Order: sequence, then C-alpha cells, then structure tokens
Amino acid sequence: MERNCYNSSPAAAVFVELQAIALRCLQIPTLADRRSDRLDFHEVGVGCLTDALYEAYLLGVRSASPGGATDPPG
Repeated sequence: MERNCYNSSPAAAVFVELQAIALRCLQIPTLADRRSDRLDFHEVGVGCLTDALYEAYLLGVRSASPGGATDPPG
C-alpha cells in the first residue's frame, strides 16, 4: 500500500506538481515508495536540490495565494 496523505483534490494537484519538480530538477521519476533502496534513494547534487526546493517554495507561495495552486506563476 502506497503511503501518501494527498487524497484530497487540492493536495493531489500539489503532489502531481511535486512529482514534476522531482523529475525536472532531480531526475527522480516517481515519488512513490517502491520498497527498494536502489529505487527509493537517490544521490543528487546540491545545486539540483536547491533548484527543487526553490520550485517547491514557489509552488507553496502560489498555493497560498487566492485561487490556489492552479494560478499561473508570476
């Protein structure tokens, strides 16, 4: 059973965005728990991690704004 607390519609939309950030910035294909160290643990560079954290921060800022996470950035 996959663990995630993203069952509500807004949270599910954010989770999709987080998965996109993981793929784009960290080259991690999924955030699903695959129960394998080889698949669940990744070595990433500090620059890539910084980029991913910044994108996640911006996602949070957009989510907190009126209209929610579906608003376009900027």
